Amino acid sequence: MSKSRNDGKKLESLVAFVEKTFSKDGCEVITNDKVYNDKGEQIAEFDAIITKPKDGSSFKWLIECRDRPSSGSAPASWIEQLIGRKGRFKFDKVTAVSTTGFSPGARDRAKFGEIELREMKELSPEEFGDWLTVYYQHVLSQHFDLINAEVFVENPSEEVIFALNDALQKMQNGTSTGFFLPAHNKYVDANTLLNNLLSTSSEIRNIPFSDVPVHVSINAEYINDADTVTLVTNLGTIRVIKIKFDIRLTFTQHNAPIWASEYRVHQHDKKISDVATAYYDLGDQEIKVQMHKPNSDDGESFIEATITPKK
Repeated sequence: MSKSRNDGKKLESLVAFVEKTFSKDGCEVITNDKVYNDKGEQIAEFDAIITKPKDGSSFKWLIECRDRPSSGSAPASWIEQLIGRKGRFKFDKVTAVSTTGFSPGARDRAKFGEIELREMKELSPEEFGDWLTVYYQHVLSQHFDLINAEVFVENPSEEVIFALNDALQKMQNGTSTGFFLPAHNKYVDANTLLNNLLSTSSEIRNIPFSDVPVHVSINAEYINDADTVTLVTNLGTIRVIKIKFDIRLTFTQHNAPIWASEYRVHQHDKKISDVATAYYDLGDQEIKVQMHKPNSDDGESFIEATITPKK
C-alpha cells in the first residue's frame, strides 16, 4: 500500500461516499459547495452537505474534513469555526472528520457546541488484510487510432462508386457534413461511428493484451432499417451498408495504490466502516473507485466507480 497520504479533496470525497451510503433514500449529497455574498464574493466553502427530508422540511448535515499530518491533532480553533458555521448557515448537524485525531481543547469545544467528531485512520496492509487482500488496483485502458475506413454501399455501380469516393474525399478535406444518421437526425464523422462500434463489439474484447500496438480490422454493418447510415453525394443520398475499419490498438495498464482506512465516531470510539479508495489518471479522464465495508454482521460491502472527463 502506498505510504503517501491522499490530499484533502480525496478525503472529503471518501467521507461523502461513506455518509451517502448510510443515508436514507432520497438524500441529496453535495461536495465542495461554495457560498457567495450579494457582491459575488466567496464567503465559505463546505466539504460535504447531506440534505435529508424530515417531517415535511429538510435536515441539513455539514461534514468538514481536516488532513494535516504535519500540524498534529485538530485544534480547538477549527471546532470554534465549525460552531460558527453551524449557527450562521443553520445546519442541523455538523460533523468534523480528522485524520490526526483531536486535541483536548477541540474535544471540549465540540462537546459544548454539539459538534460530532469522527476519525479516519489509515490502515497498514496487516490491519486490512483480512478484508482487502490487494495493495494495488489495475485498470487496462485501450486507445484506438483510425488508419482507414472502407465504405460499402447499396447498388455499387461504377457511377455510384465514383460519387461515393468524391463524397468521402470532401469529408476528409472537411468540406462536407459527414455521415448522416436519420434515426438521430445528426451528422457524424468516421471516428464517431468507430467509437459507437467499439462500445458494443465483442471482437475487441477478445483481443489478447499486448503492450505494443496491434493492427485490427473490424466491420460495422448497418442493415437495420430503423437505424440506417447514409451519405450525401452528387447523385443524392446513398445508404451505407457496411464500413470496414482498420485501426491501431494500444493497451495501457494503470496501477493505482489503494488507500485503506478505518472510519469511526471519536466520542464513542465506535467503528463505522472500513473504506478503501484508488484513483487513476488516464489522461483524458479520471477514474475513482471506492470500496466500503460497514461494521455490521451481514457481511455486505459496497463499491462505487466514478468516471470524470477532464476539461
